[in-house]
Amino acid sequence: GIAPAPFRNPAALAMEWATLDRRFPNRIIGGIGHGVPDWMDRIGEKVDSPVTLLRETIEATRAVLAGPTSYTGRYISIANVELRFPPLGRVPIVAGVTGPNSLELSGEVADGTLIAEGHDAAQIRAARERIDAGRARAGRTVAHDLTVFVGFYCGDVTQLPPPPEDVPDGYVIVGPTPKALIPEFQAILDTGLDSMVLIPFADPVGQLEVFRRQIEPAFRPGAG
Repeated sequence: GIAPAPFRNPAALAMEWATLDRRFPNRIIGGIGHGVPDWMDRIGEKVDSPVTLLRETIEATRAVLAGPTSYTGRYISIANVELRFPPLGRVPIVAGVTGPNSLELSGEVADGTLIAEGHDAAQIRAARERIDAGRARAGRTVAHDLTVFVGFYCGDVTQLPPPPEDVPDGYVIVGPTPKALIPEFQAILDTGLDSMVLIPFADPVGQLEVFRRQIEPAFRPGAG
């Protein structure tokens, strides 16, 4: 899940993530994004510059997690905040974004990027270029993990329901047989992503079993 910056205060986020880190050390990865624009507008949390708010939320949340801090920005203002129960280790923060300016911002200030389902291999490569441009501008040389959600369906495409409204580009990997899907998955993997999260849009248990038994073995070392 990705926390929407417009209605999540950095101090609250830091408290929640620190609690999770203390309960499950070295397992929590914090995610922050813009939130669905229409939803933000409906709840009265729309801002003039979502990119600025995202930058400030990431920076302020990281600062609170790291120790006593104050932060003043265009949207975020925190004075002398200190967690009574800080995290046991460093909590990485990723940005859940897809727009070009937001991707560059992610490269500048985040530890990684999460791209939602609905993006093909060419779009993922273009996103990586934007991320790297942001990293170069900020002089960052540390690793930046790229995680991509991939929607897929294997079977009779006439039985496939319409893609969800929040997946505007539709399904990325669709085919009648596992063999037909393997090249599509390989194209996504060849973009150099670090993690691929599978999103089956119909019959989740059955679809994931097909992937595990008939598709995933093709990507293992020594597999045909």
